[in-house]
Amino acid sequence: MKIAAIKILAAFSVFVAFTLSAQAAQKPTNDDCLACHGDSTFSKEVNGKPVSLYVSSEKFNSSIHGSTFACVDCHSDIKSSMHEATPAKVKCSQCHADEQTVYDRSLHAKAIAAGNTSAAACIDCHGSPHELLPASDPKSKVNHTNIPATCGACHGLKFVMQTGGLTTQPFVAYQESVHGRAVAVGIMRSAVCPAFMVKPSLMETGRRRCARTVTAFMESSRETTRIRRCRA
Repeated sequence: MKIAAIKILAAFSVFVAFTLSAQAAQKPTNDDCLACHGDSTFSKEVNGKPVSLYVSSEKFNSSIHGSTFACVDCHSDIKSSMHEATPAKVKCSQCHADEQTVYDRSLHAKAIAAGNTSAAACIDCHGSPHELLPASDPKSKVNHTNIPATCGACHGLKFVMQTGGLTTQPFVAYQESVHGRAVAVGIMRSAVCPAFMVKPSLMETGRRRCARTVTAFMESSRETTRIRRCRA
């Protein structure tokens, strides 16, 4: 009787160990993650302040990442749904290595390296990776018509630009230029900021290039105004 009980207990122990091992080997699905992170009240405390851990399931599933990848494709250190340790911060360069190389040579990256925490990182321009939309989507932060507003979220704020010893004048001049006004009314072919700034060679000397571009914008705007007045 005792031997039989011991055998049963041993078999049960093996079964439990096998089940737990199988569960540990199976990484959580998106639905598993959203079971917690889909709760709008879900948060943690950092330095005495609540930080939201909420991810909108609707926006995530409609995003580039959510419609293509599993959460654990980016959060590769997550092995189970219940994780007490804070997951490692995901680096965009895991997939976007070429873009990261370009960014590393930019004024934004150099400003961050120099200690300016107000300078833009990937998510500041592209938006949350959990809500990222293709540039062709009118709601995307990097859609052609939205780029001036995206850049202006920093470059249009005096107190932000002053932290880097810069001015809002280039952005203000762009808004008043022929190009800025054309984009504002939906003309897709009109130039926006990246048309002058995105190449690494331009980004490294972006400030000087931007100054010349602004001058050209302002002269173009004045010339257009003069022509209109003459025709009137």
